[in-house]
Amino acid sequence: TNAVTTMYANNAVNEYTSIDSGGGAVAVQYDASGNLSRDESDFEYKYDYDNRLTKVSYDDGQNLTQVAHFEYDALGRLISSDLVFDSDVDGDTEALKYYYDGQEVLAEYDPSDNLSRRYIHGSRVDERAVLLEGVGANLDPYYYLLQDLQSVTGLVRKNGALVEANRYDAYGDVEVFGYHPYDVTRDDVVQTADLLATVDERDATGPGVATGDPTTDHDMDGDTDNDDVNLVSGAWASQTQNLRVSGVGNPYLFTGRRWHFFEDLNEAGTNPNRRVQYNRARHYDPVHGRWLQRDPAGYVDGMNLYEYVRSNPSTGVDPSGLWWWRDKYPCEDTGVWQWRGPWVDFHSFLHPHDTLSHTTPGQWLGLAEEIALWERSFSKVWKCKVECQCYMLYQLVEEGLPDPPDRISQYRQAGLSGSAST
Repeated sequence: TNAVTTMYANNAVNEYTSIDSGGGAVAVQYDASGNLSRDESDFEYKYDYDNRLTKVSYDDGQNLTQVAHFEYDALGRLISSDLVFDSDVDGDTEALKYYYDGQEVLAEYDPSDNLSRRYIHGSRVDERAVLLEGVGANLDPYYYLLQDLQSVTGLVRKNGALVEANRYDAYGDVEVFGYHPYDVTRDDVVQTADLLATVDERDATGPGVATGDPTTDHDMDGDTDNDDVNLVSGAWASQTQNLRVSGVGNPYLFTGRRWHFFEDLNEAGTNPNRRVQYNRARHYDPVHGRWLQRDPAGYVDGMNLYEYVRSNPSTGVDPSGLWWWRDKYPCEDTGVWQWRGPWVDFHSFLHPHDTLSHTTPGQWLGLAEEIALWERSFSKVWKCKVECQCYMLYQLVEEGLPDPPDRISQYRQAGLSGSAST
């Protein structure tokens, strides 16, 4: 492998001051709010009043060209993006508008309000199930393959043929491999073995008879016939490709979050692309394994406001961009999304109980709910609402829990009014 050692220099508040990937140290800049404003690759970043990323431009030394633009709604959700791809590779731009169900994107439309893609999601946060490309007779569904952290490892067609596979490094930077759907044997090239497999299935079942091997039904009409054989012949010698972006438009990758790719407009292709991951409250940089912005929740995850999941990327997730949790898992009792996480971290930040205030995002919902949950001796869970508007349950470890009877007694004495001090 061609390993590259990258050296970082930082200041007292953990902002990078320079990055050296072997060609000498390059200065990195931040704005007054602690947001990355210029990186080592000559991209410049702009933010709104709430420190959300709104614009990315590329400085070629003579001109500053906008390569990405983002807009948000009143709930802080990303509702549109406009990304520029390098003309010597893709020759196009991608402008999309997003339509939501809660915090999950259900559909994407182009600027002319034509439907681009739809999505079906699972029961857990950021669990991707199906990408629907096209409409009507042209509908082409792709099914997601997931890892434990909901990272998308691949996409398959409805006949089971692998279309794309994703490979990640420790902090989520990705390589996308585009497989030809007619490569039945998965040896990275459409050749004799794939043709023979299709011919054998055609001869074994015959036209109009349901195929026993769906991966040879290339036109997905229910049987393996001469049409499928001709498709393989027409794609002869097509090979698996190492792609920079998904060939079918899939935006969901590491931990199931949406990625944005944009270009430096360098015709020589010496710095082919930049990619960031949208985690609701802020954007994550998978190349350097840190956030572009400081943590809006403050020091809940430690003293480094740019550190990603406390340097536990193989076990931790941070879907809100506010605080990390370990080991997402389904709630069998309620079906509500949840994470298992270290109790001491979010107790100290979210539950100081100086007063019984439960009205703002990031604090507890409903004293009656809290009491009811505590009184369920078989499951110590608390319910809260975070700033990304998702409802979550947190399974607490046994160590360090506050005394439930005392707290319940205090709440009852306060009359559940939310106004008394503890």
